[in-house]
Amino acid sequence: MNSHNRIKAVLTFVAMVMAIVILATSPASAALVLEEQFIYEAGDINGRDGGTGFDGPWVSTQSHGRHYETGITAFAGGGGSILNEDAGLYFETVPVAGSALSRYGSAGRAEAHRTLSIASQTALTADNTTIWFSVFIAASQNYKNMMLVFGTEAFNTDGFQLAAAGDGFGVATADVDGNGDGPINAFVFDNNDVATFVVSTFSPAIQSGRVHHDTALIVGKINWKPNGTPDELFLFNITDLSAEPGEGTAIASITDRDLEQSAFDTIAMYDGNNSIVDEIRFGNNFTDVQIVADPSLPTVDAGGNWITWSGKPVTSNSTVINNDDEPQGTLSYAWTADPASLADGNLTIDITNADQEDVTVEVTKAADTGDATVVTMTLAVTLEGKDPVESSMTIDVCDDSCEAAKATGTVTLDPSDFNTDCITSFNDIALMAVEWLVDYKITAPVAK
Repeated sequence: MNSHNRIKAVLTFVAMVMAIVILATSPASAALVLEEQFIYEAGDINGRDGGTGFDGPWVSTQSHGRHYETGITAFAGGGGSILNEDAGLYFETVPVAGSALSRYGSAGRAEAHRTLSIASQTALTADNTTIWFSVFIAASQNYKNMMLVFGTEAFNTDGFQLAAAGDGFGVATADVDGNGDGPINAFVFDNNDVATFVVSTFSPAIQSGRVHHDTALIVGKINWKPNGTPDELFLFNITDLSAEPGEGTAIASITDRDLEQSAFDTIAMYDGNNSIVDEIRFGNNFTDVQIVADPSLPTVDAGGNWITWSGKPVTSNSTVINNDDEPQGTLSYAWTADPASLADGNLTIDITNADQEDVTVEVTKAADTGDATVVTMTLAVTLEGKDPVESSMTIDVCDDSCEAAKATGTVTLDPSDFNTDCITSFNDIALMAVEWLVDYKITAPVAK
């Protein structure tokens, strides 16, 4: 092989290696880059290594008191928060799993941080791109003192400062002094260790009889601009999951800082009280950071809708697929009816196999009640430790089989069916005979 061909072969090999490296380290078209749902047993967060998109476990320290931990269901002051059996937060229909991160009470303070993988860092820090993040926050009632930052450094455990001068955008439940009670605010570190806060007016209501505010879904949008142009952070309180929020609806924004985000490799948190944080997600679009589908959840289809009549049972044609294969978890089934009954006793519902995939339903209704009664049957399938997945079908229950036939919309009444009972019989001939000799023409003009 001559030198020209050797050089060509080497260059080809190098190009192939580079392509393999790029494919192996880049998230390609995946919009969800980083996720931490705190799926851990109860205990100290230090050393925990779940989630996706990270390079190494959580590192957590404390001073003067309690550490960050998962699985808390009781808090100083009593009452706690709205938590599931694993001590995690809920919000609307956003998929949740596992526990949440918090501290028991207000004694001392703690910090926790975790580094990103190179692929995640690359996907979340490019100039001329927009990234999104989301987090559930249930702030403590007083002296909330919680901060979460995406940046270059961890927090100093003795205050609202970074361990060293650095850059970062974030969200906090502290006031502008970095101390005491405040709404949910935006902040920035700009080559220093002291944050600049931008105050919002949004503070969720305090849960009745409890020691936390309502759970808020806080979403951040970051527009990374070219060097020399200020980058932009917008914070949103999300209540409408169906539409991407406009920048003009932000509860707080920072648009005057030009950060060097290429070095952002850390997610860090600080707390001086017992705020609860859950479901942290970073990605490339709004939808995927807060309505991401959990691939382990079952696929549920209650089956098609039915038309029947009083006393005639219907058996569903439901389909349930268990997608959890690491390992395959146990599914539980629960069928419910709406309405379950009518107060006046005109409707009774008999459900067979309510705890199985297919259900048999027999509805009995009082005769001559008019239009069909619509009963909605909902199948809720629960994978162990997860929220249920639901699907519904309807049953139109008519008075009798004739009314049911008419309700299908495909039946054309026989013109010989004089009593409209869906049967052409001697009864119809008798009716016809009664009317056969009737003379119904008019015999004189009639005023109009």
